[in-house]
Amino acid sequence: MNNGLKSEHIKSQTELIKNLKEDNLLSFLKEKISKPSYAIMYFYDSVVTSKWTEGNFYYFDKDIQAESGLSDERFPDLKTIRIFNPESEIFLNRMGSSKEFSGRSRVDQTGEKSEEVVKINQILFGSRTEETSNENYTILRENRGTEIILPFSLRSIGKNERIAVQMNYYIKYNELNVAGYYDSRMIDFVLLNKRKEEEIENGRR
Repeated sequence: MNNGLKSEHIKSQTELIKNLKEDNLLSFLKEKISKPSYAIMYFYDSVVTSKWTEGNFYYFDKDIQAESGLSDERFPDLKTIRIFNPESEIFLNRMGSSKEFSGRSRVDQTGEKSEEVVKINQILFGSRTEETSNENYTILRENRGTEIILPFSLRSIGKNERIAVQMNYYIKYNELNVAGYYDSRMIDFVLLNKRKEEEIENGRR
């Protein structure tokens, strides 16, 4: 794939998830994800970043200024969830207005299938950090007023530094041998040096 990005081939395995009932969501995830992970949860009224550990989601609740576990009352408002760590991701979408989710799990560096992938860093809006009352969470804020609470501790970021979600994009070729992305998964949060990234990008041109 010739778009200035370097691709590589890795082993990767996917499993489709169909008709997962809302009431069974937590038990399903406990069975599938044993490692501490991050999650991005899309609700009807907000987006929440959290960490998955000990069988539940934990996030910083601004209303009580403390860490909170995700309550059962919030699940009916959950539209999409991506739970990820360096090895795997589970990606689920609510099926319309039903109480069921469908999606897929993907585990890299396992299985028999070889996939062509490129790593891309999706930069988050936010140029400065602020502490919360819990040292395990950090507010990432943009001058325009937008903010996101990250589920980890982070020092002040420099002028040329940015936070990003590192992602794998998976490539497939059609019958004309034209490449395109057909899937992607989140890997981790990373701290980037914006100036170095720009220098690398300029060098590709």
